[in-house]
Amino acid sequence: MFNFFKSKYTIDKFNEEMLREQHKLTIHLKSLINEIGYNDEDVYGGCGIVSCWIIIRSIDDPEYIDNFFEYFLKRDFPSKVKEMSYVLSSMFQHLDPYFKQWTKNPVAGSRLAEAMLKVINGDDSEKKYGDIECMTVFAFFSEQFKYLLQKQHSLRKKIK
Repeated sequence: MFNFFKSKYTIDKFNEEMLREQHKLTIHLKSLINEIGYNDEDVYGGCGIVSCWIIIRSIDDPEYIDNFFEYFLKRDFPSKVKEMSYVLSSMFQHLDPYFKQWTKNPVAGSRLAEAMLKVINGDDSEKKYGDIECMTVFAFFSEQFKYLLQKQHSLRKKIK
């Protein structure tokens, strides 16, 4: 899967750094969701899925994405790798079209944020999301996404 000259240690180090970022992101996202009025313990799982998706979108390199995703699953869900791979992949497929739309038209950020809120809160069709909620989540996403792009770029430089 990886070039012979890439050290296994450095790839694992990259994964470990990204996993730490994913955990921090999950906690920040959960507190943000609680601040905008969704004080439900169940949102933690949804925040974990969305934060993992943000990490994966920011990595933007199939080789590293596959390695991180495998590492994440084996570490956090050792007995349920196959099931969780299916769950996460289907959630990511739900978010990806909105992400692609946003990359072509950054004004479409509220749709991406609404899709994230649906993943976090469960796809409850009766729940209405306001502009303020969507823009709060989108601002959070944009800030974290830019930061992670820079971080993973500098980590990959260390590997090469």
